Formats: sequence, C-alpha cells, structure tokens
Amino acid sequence: MTWVQICSLSGSLFFLALILFAVRKEKLQEAYALIWLFTGCLLIVLSIFTRLLNLLAGIMGIQTPAFALLLFLVGGMLLMLFQCSIIISSLRTKITRLTEESTLLKEELEQMRKNSPGAANDK
Repeated sequence: MTWVQICSLSGSLFFLALILFAVRKEKLQEAYALIWLFTGCLLIVLSIFTRLLNLLAGIMGIQTPAFALLLFLVGGMLLMLFQCSIIISSLRTKITRLTEESTLLKEELEQMRKNSPGAANDK
C-alpha cells in the first residue's frame, strides 16, 4: 500500500466511525445514515482498490484518477444537497400547516371560552 492509500483509507475509516457515532448518539437518523454509510464504504473500496478508480477514470475519459474521484464526490454532494433541500421544503410546509392549525385552534378555544356559561362569572 502506498502512503496515499493509507491516508485515504484512514480518512475513510474515520469518516465511517463518525457516521456510526452520530447514529449511536441519535444525532443522525438511520434513514439518512444509509446514504452516508454507502458513501463511506465506497470511499473505503476506492482507497483499497485504486485500479478500480483508474478504470472508472479511463472509461469516463478523465486522465487523472484524482479528478474522477473529485467528480464523484462533487456529484454525490450535489445529490445529498438536493435531498436536504427536499426535506427542508417538506418540513417548511409542515411547519406552516401546523402554525395555521394552531392559530385556528387557539381562536376556537377563545370563542368557546367566551360562549361558555361560566364566562360571565369569570370576569
């Protein structure tokens, strides 16, 4: 193994451990951890089998395997950012709906308090 492989393998293993630690401490939900675990395992495979990265770079017409890896990482990050944008949009819609429902329930509760028979005695 070369020095670069050892460094990349160490970094990939650290990344994988970080993901598992975040899941264990409930900082990252399992559904999202699967994507990150897949990414970590892919980085480990590419760190060990550098010929695979050379082959992929050759197929894509990229002269340097490091540029192919960079392209894969940027593409993966874009996909993850897109997924985060979808989740944020969904949560924003839910928050808006909950705020509206909360306001309506508050108004309904105030209306019920005004119309209750003991409301005159409370004042």
